[in-house]
Amino acid sequence: MRALRRLIWPLPALLAVIAAAPASAVAAATSGDATPAAIDATPPDNGLHYPLTRRQDLVEDHFGVKVTDPYRWLENDVRTDPAVRDWVGRENDLTRRYIDDLPGRDALKTRMQALFAHGRFTVPRKAGTRYFYGYNKGLQNQTPLYVREGLAGEQRLLLDPNRWARDGASALAEWTPSPDGRFLAYGVQDAGSDWRTLRVLDVDSGKILDDKVEWVKFSQTAWDGRGEGFFYSRYAAPVAGEAYQSTNSDQQLYYHRIGTPQAQDQLIYATPDRPGLSHTAQVTSDGRWLIVSSFAGMDPRRELHVAALDGGPVRLRMLVKGLANDWRLIGSRGSTLYFVTDRKAAHMRLVTLDALRPGRSEKPLVAERADTLAGGSLVGNRFILAYMTQSETVAELVELDGRKVGDVPLPGMGTAAGFGGRDGDPETFFSFSGFVTPASIYRFDTASQQAQLFAQPDLPFNPADYGVEQVSYPSKDGTLIPMTILRKKVLADHAQAVPTILYGYGGFNIALTPGYSATRMAWLE
Repeated sequence: MRALRRLIWPLPALLAVIAAAPASAVAAATSGDATPAAIDATPPDNGLHYPLTRRQDLVEDHFGVKVTDPYRWLENDVRTDPAVRDWVGRENDLTRRYIDDLPGRDALKTRMQALFAHGRFTVPRKAGTRYFYGYNKGLQNQTPLYVREGLAGEQRLLLDPNRWARDGASALAEWTPSPDGRFLAYGVQDAGSDWRTLRVLDVDSGKILDDKVEWVKFSQTAWDGRGEGFFYSRYAAPVAGEAYQSTNSDQQLYYHRIGTPQAQDQLIYATPDRPGLSHTAQVTSDGRWLIVSSFAGMDPRRELHVAALDGGPVRLRMLVKGLANDWRLIGSRGSTLYFVTDRKAAHMRLVTLDALRPGRSEKPLVAERADTLAGGSLVGNRFILAYMTQSETVAELVELDGRKVGDVPLPGMGTAAGFGGRDGDPETFFSFSGFVTPASIYRFDTASQQAQLFAQPDLPFNPADYGVEQVSYPSKDGTLIPMTILRKKVLADHAQAVPTILYGYGGFNIALTPGYSATRMAWLE
């Protein structure tokens, strides 16, 4: 796939953070009778007087059940409803008065700012001879976007979203360079909304073109192979007064040609008879094939269509029918499409489909094994495949015929992300972060199998002062749950208990992966 493509290769874990604090605090909390005390439901007299909230006399009938909803008016848009804006302002004023008086807050704030104040790069994306990446100096609200002409070229600022809004709430969302690096399509996100407005930048001049694509949400941007336009997903424009409250229904896939108004965009695919489906587009790195994935909500199972991008009308043909399995396109060679799928493989496997014969069944390339195949990409003439084990993530180099070449040298226990690339170009980049180390960026060559450090943050602490320990414990049904314990090494020799922050997550088939947190580091200290 194009250099814009990202992979995150996770390590399954529940996280327990052991923080340094006086043991007496724990002793006081755990001494005496072990029977839990009754919870007093009476609000404490803390001097806080909450603003009165107006109640509506609103009752709705849902399938014979009367549902009272007195605060429905608070769902109105804060930007357009003065009553909601006033209520939010009074609540924020109360919160600010309380938080500002908390003891120790200034000391924690100062330390957290110091822990955030280091330069941070995003994984570079290569397009043509240009390299695009984000770089945050440390305490900037939004991350500016830069470009280099060649790997050793001087970096040039392309977009600085910190200048877009006085309150800093306008963000640079998804961005995708055209295959030759001439244009950049990017999304503008205002006030944390999921809605995007897509704009186009001429990279040579730095000029923002007149192109403006609105009502985009939950979309990927996929350029055609010629860099003349891109595919995107959008919803119908909402009715007046409901700009940010409409439901996510009947998403449609469009094609936008550079230099034309959105009204002329071409509808590529929609399913009005199945309005709950979402549709995203991918274009193979050679620009030859368009793959349309259709899915429902967060469910990874999807239906696939394919079309040849030969300059003529886009004619989609069914590639995989029905929402029965997960399919993830990781590359192509000619008419051969490479997918990671769970079809007949609970732990995933690598297979091929033929774009010219969409009715044919998949052909196995790399068989399922005990470890889960979490993702992959085709870079140069080899695959990079990531496997998720019980205690670590491993990345392997695999030939096009499925034979393993070797391992990708990862710098330890952590999470690798990136590995975007193109068929025929062996260069790729990835980030690597751990529980006590912010992300560093590495450049990797799939031909030489050599990795080089590209960018590394300066740290205001020594990661060697902290221990990272992997343990497992049985859940109620006997399943072993992996857990990571973080703490200062000086605490490892202390037998007494210390306060603990315990964090876990489960949902949407998402694994909790090793990653750095500046705020967590402040508590560890």
